[in-house]
This record gives sequence, structure tokens and C-alpha cells, in this order.
Amino acid sequence: MKKGRSMIVCFAMIAAFTLTGAYIGPAQGAEQPVLKIGCPLPFTGFVAESAREMQDVTLMYIAEQGGKLGGIPVQVIFEDDETQVETAITKTKKLIEHDKVHLLTGGMLAHEGLAMVDTVNKEKIAYVGHTGPTADEFIRLKSPYIWGAGHTTPSQEGMPFGDYAYKKLGYRKIAMMGQDYAWGWQVAGGFHFAFERAGGKIVQRLWSPIGTTDYAPFVTQLRRDVDAVFAVLVGADVPRFVKAYSDYGLKAKIPLIGNEDIVAQDAIRYYGDEALGIVGVTPYTPNWDRPELQKFVNAYRKRSGRIPSFWSEVSYVATMAIDRALWKLRKEGVAPEELPKFVRDNPLKFMAALKAIDLSDAPSSPIKVDDYNFAIRDYYVVKLIKKDGKIFDQGIDTFRNIGVFFNVPPDEFLKNPVFSREFPPTSRE
Repeated sequence: MKKGRSMIVCFAMIAAFTLTGAYIGPAQGAEQPVLKIGCPLPFTGFVAESAREMQDVTLMYIAEQGGKLGGIPVQVIFEDDETQVETAITKTKKLIEHDKVHLLTGGMLAHEGLAMVDTVNKEKIAYVGHTGPTADEFIRLKSPYIWGAGHTTPSQEGMPFGDYAYKKLGYRKIAMMGQDYAWGWQVAGGFHFAFERAGGKIVQRLWSPIGTTDYAPFVTQLRRDVDAVFAVLVGADVPRFVKAYSDYGLKAKIPLIGNEDIVAQDAIRYYGDEALGIVGVTPYTPNWDRPELQKFVNAYRKRSGRIPSFWSEVSYVATMAIDRALWKLRKEGVAPEELPKFVRDNPLKFMAALKAIDLSDAPSSPIKVDDYNFAIRDYYVVKLIKKDGKIFDQGIDTFRNIGVFFNVPPDEFLKNPVFSREFPPTSRE
């Protein structure tokens, strides 16, 4: 795909589609207007492979519904935001002003989601996020137009694992390796906050730029007098770091733990034995014994020949939520031919429908939506082992019904600054 190119995928009265940019109009004689959805994703850059997976599973869900959402034809316009803030802003405006989309979805990295906020609020358009609107800032922004319950906020994922690392894993002193942007700071910050609240100490934090190719300079700086190293990295950086961690002899001496990205399928695909023993927290594992999850995994494996990652499951849930919210509006009396215009003109009513739908059968976990439009959901602790000659994420524990504040009173949580590369500060020793 050429840089900056948009892709238009239209499902009409039949489930026909193309990825070449050609438009396939509604089937002849169709009376229903087409719902237009804008979806910016980073098809260029270090997470491009996962972005394409998110695109593919969005199309898979629509195909499962006979090429429709809410019972009406749908056109998805994909734009490449190239992981760049300015490009994300430009493409969001293009989707709204030029393509006249009725709602937005997509967004992958936290800084991309944050880049879209001003435009979304100004234009008053519903945005059903994938993994993009996940930064902790969204809790404080509390935009009425943004739905982020398909995934998790960074600290929401980090906090229960920080508490667990102290109370269950028995660690007392930890060094951290994080990606130098909002998601990395805030997952690490949530872990840091909860680990020290439980009684532990974070004695070192290192930050690597997105797209780092050589992790040797970082691995050699890590302190050796710690009980464990906690890592939060994304995309192609994950296997590079894990390989360097093993090559420099740390794997045999200091346990490596991390967030979902370090135990995710898009990393496991590239791991060798250097990853064995890693323990991580994740909202998604394809191996959990949950019927809804196995149905999703088998469907995507049949479609692509691959095991889906958490990136794709989030896109599936977001598309499912759009579908069910549209059906709810229809049950409340909105005629199908009026749905596209109704969603664009009444974004708050669409958001209210999103809050009211049942997502108890979402693939990875039952999901409830809180007052901040984020998920209350389960998380899984997994350990990477070898099974049948392949790396496998074995479930070892579960955190149930975790909200954005974990076990911290909301007032106490919100009085702190947003977690950043400086906050919380490391312990002095």
C-alpha cells in the first residue's frame, strides 16, 4: 500500500468488498442508505502488520453480519495515519469533511487517539475507538463522544499487575524498561503506582524510542540488583528487546515480566526459547477456555491461517458494539433508512445506546461500560512456556471485574498527575 493512501471497503446488500481502493456501491435497487465509517490506522510503520490485522478482523465481523451493521449496508474508509500525530489529525479531518463519514472508529496507538480528540469534540462526531483512545488522559477528558470500552486504559492494565507482583510473585525491588510515549509511560506508571502502594520499590526506569532496533545499550544499563524487570514495549520492538535480554545473560538471572504486548500473539510469532518463562498481564489470550473466545479465534484462523492477537480482538469488539448500538436504536424507533444521518446528527444518543448494549459475550471477557465510557473487565496472568514445540501463553491467574481505578478510590487516583516519564518518581537507594 502506498503511503497516505486511503482504502474504501463497502459492504452492500451482498458481502462484496475490495482492498484496492475501489468503491463497490449498494446493490441495485437497494433502498437503504449506506452507513459510512472512517477508520484511521497506521498501515505504515513499525506496527503496520498489526494494523492490517485490525483492518482484516473489522471486515470479518461485517462479513459475519452479511455485509451489514445494524441491518444496513456499511462502507468503511480506512486511512493510513503512519503513526504520526499530524497525519492522524489530517486524516481524521479528511474523513469527516471530505468523506462525510457518519462516525469514526479505529485508532491504534495512544498518541494517535489523543491527536484525534480535538477534532472529534469540535465536530461532535461519535468515535468508537479500537486501541487508540486508551491513554489515561481520556479518563480526565471524559469526552461524551468517545467510547473506549473495547480495550483498556494503560494504568488499568498496569495497576492490578503491580499489586500482584508484590503480593503474589513476591518481588520487592524492580527495574523498568518502557517505550517512550504515552502508552509506555502510563502502563509503567500504573504498575509503578500499585507496586509501591503495596510496599515495593521501583528503583530504575529506562525509556526507549519507538522503533528502536538495537536494545543492547538499554539492556546493559539495567540494574542487576533487582528481583525482576518489568517491560512495556510494543510492535517489533518487543522481540528485539527480549532477544537482547537473553543474549546479555539477564534471562537466566532476573525474571522478566510485562504487560500484554510482551505476551501477545504478534510477539509470540517471532519468539524462540529466549521468551520462555516470561510472565505478563493481558486482557486477551487466545487460549482461555471461553466459548465466545474460541469461536472468534477459530473464525479468524479459518480466515487468515493465523491466531488473532489482542489488536484484532479489540477491533472485533468495537465493530460488534457499533452493530449492537445500531440495532438498539432501531428497536427504539429509528427507521433503518434514517440510521446513518441519525448517528451523525445525534452522536450523544448513539453513545447512550453504546452504553446500554450487552457485551457479556465479547470474545475475551464479559465487558461492562463505566461512566467514563471505558470497560470493566477481566485480565489474565499468563506465562510463556513451550507446548508441542511452540511458544504458548499458559494462563495462571485471573483478575475479575477490573475498572479504570482498580482498588484505588477515584478521588485519590485523580488527584495525582497523569502518569508520565517523570511520575511517579523512582525510589532513591
